[in-house]
Amino acid sequence: MLSARVRSTVGRLFFYLGTAALAFAAWRGQIYIETRPIPLDDPTVVGLSKLQESQLQAFVAMNGLLTTLGTAMLGALGYLLVNKRGDHPRSHELWPAFACGVFGVASLYSGYAAYEGLLYMLESEFFDLRFPWIGWNNEFQFGFLLLGVFFLSDFASRNFSKGGPRETR
Repeated sequence: MLSARVRSTVGRLFFYLGTAALAFAAWRGQIYIETRPIPLDDPTVVGLSKLQESQLQAFVAMNGLLTTLGTAMLGALGYLLVNKRGDHPRSHELWPAFACGVFGVASLYSGYAAYEGLLYMLESEFFDLRFPWIGWNNEFQFGFLLLGVFFLSDFASRNFSKGGPRETR
């Protein structure tokens, strides 16, 4: 029979491998979607069409949703750090929390940078949501959010699960 520490280590290994497989599948899916040919219109605009207004509203709503999720993730991290159970976590147990915080802040900043790129695009009188200042920052915002959620779940499962390493000492 395996000890609790070995079971915890094996469970953590499967968690990391499963997350890596999921990230790889998402990355390949994104490459597939991005390599499909997209017809490009003339980027210079005088006024936005109905379709462009809808795209703009969808982008602003998505940016707001990702910002809200990033803020909620940081709030959950703060809650888990302040309301810890039992003894104080060891320093190596806090690394996932630190990584979650860094990726959460990076996600919020990327959302802000995408919004600033959107304002620049509209002030310069062209409309292309695939513009690098917007598209890359938007992808970074989502990617950083996913990484933050990954590290938050690792921190929560490591420190607050019933069969975690803290209770098996």
